Amino acid sequence: METIQTAVAIAKDLITVFAAATAAVVAILGFDTWKRQLTANAEYDLARRVLVAVYRVRDAHQACRLSPGPQEKDETKQLHVAQLTKLKEADTQLEIELLEVEAVWGDNPEMTSALGFLHVELARFGLAYVRYYYVKIDDPNQEEELYQLLFRDFATPDDEISTNIKSLVQSIESVFRPKLRLKQEASRKTWLLG
Repeated sequence: METIQTAVAIAKDLITVFAAATAAVVAILGFDTWKRQLTANAEYDLARRVLVAVYRVRDAHQACRLSPGPQEKDETKQLHVAQLTKLKEADTQLEIELLEVEAVWGDNPEMTSALGFLHVELARFGLAYVRYYYVKIDDPNQEEELYQLLFRDFATPDDEISTNIKSLVQSIESVFRPKLRLKQEASRKTWLLG
């Protein structure tokens, strides 16, 4: 009888040790999963914020390109100033998000290149604005070139400038979209396992 009680006591102790070990393993795995989920959430949120900021810059740039019309130059200048203010605000927000990107993921040459070209387009627009409204242009070809940068005939689907911006946005998307998919895939896996 005593051997049975000893065996039962040993079995209880083994079950307790096994349960404690299992609980510890589950806790460690749960903590690891939680850390990965937290990281995925933060990266997803950052990638989403950057893409939203890029889209705001794209939309603000398009809004700056006014529809040609019978307005006087002073009227279009005031419209451009209002739209340029919105573009500058959108670009500032993008720059803030990009500082966080650099802090989290470091430098990405593909992203840096695409964003560099986007900023070249924005600078080109700003320079065209200054030249069109503040510099006397004697060459009609130069004035037409500036006009094409500042105004857009919305009857044509995509002109060269719109196509360039669209292509640059797609390049930026190619960098950040995979980070959005990683979170979505992780959520699906968690749901399937849970």
